[in-house]
Amino acid sequence: MSNGLEILKNIGAQKVHEQTHIAKHFVEMILNEDFEKMSKTHFVGFISILEREYEIDLSDLKADGLECFENKVLEIKEPSRVYAEPSNNKKYSIVSIGLAVIVLAFIASYTLSNMSFDSNDKVHVVNNDVIKSVQKNIKQTAQDKNESTPIKKSTPELKKAEVKKDTPKPEVEKASVKSFTLLPKAKLWLGYIDMDTHKKYQKIVKESISLDPEKRWLLLLGHGSLDVEIDGKVTQYRLKTVRFKYEDGNLTKITEEEFKDLNKGRKW
Repeated sequence: MSNGLEILKNIGAQKVHEQTHIAKHFVEMILNEDFEKMSKTHFVGFISILEREYEIDLSDLKADGLECFENKVLEIKEPSRVYAEPSNNKKYSIVSIGLAVIVLAFIASYTLSNMSFDSNDKVHVVNNDVIKSVQKNIKQTAQDKNESTPIKKSTPELKKAEVKKDTPKPEVEKASVKSFTLLPKAKLWLGYIDMDTHKKYQKIVKESISLDPEKRWLLLLGHGSLDVEIDGKVTQYRLKTVRFKYEDGNLTKITEEEFKDLNKGRKW
């Protein structure tokens, strides 16, 4: 166990949560080295906040976590591809056999109808021209039938493409904000409200304070100078009482009326 992780365990999950505003269940996962239910972006961001807040080294814990996420990625199986086999021609073979039977029956019928017997039961020779005429008529009938019924050609490549199109794609993990830190230049009154729970906090700050970057915040600040760091990007502010709205990694100045609308009609 690294010294940094041992320090955090001695402080305790509840205290770390209160001081860093990292969700308690995430703190407990880090302390227990249980990364299964945490995204890689959350993990890296929280490790950075903890190292900065407590001035400790968590490089060993970070390496173990990244190795765990790498193994999770390798376990994801590539979706199997389904290929449609081209349909066979059994249907057309049955039609051909049936057509051949009809031809033979037709020939036999005409043959019998054109045969005559005398009183001595002598068989006369069958008229070959009649047979040829029947065969020609049947051949033409079969040709007309084939032309009137279009045969669907199998298109295995098209079916293959259609099956691939229906194959669900793995969901892409939505990028999340890694850090949201307020860095006062001197003592500064700070009030902040969780927009989802409307829980309020206020304090005089003179050192950096990190808020949960995944939440939505309303901020009310007194006179002073302040730097705001969001995902490594730092913006400077010179303040007289000012109000902000933070959401999805964006910090926006708002008016008193906008603040009241977002705070159930209250100025604070």
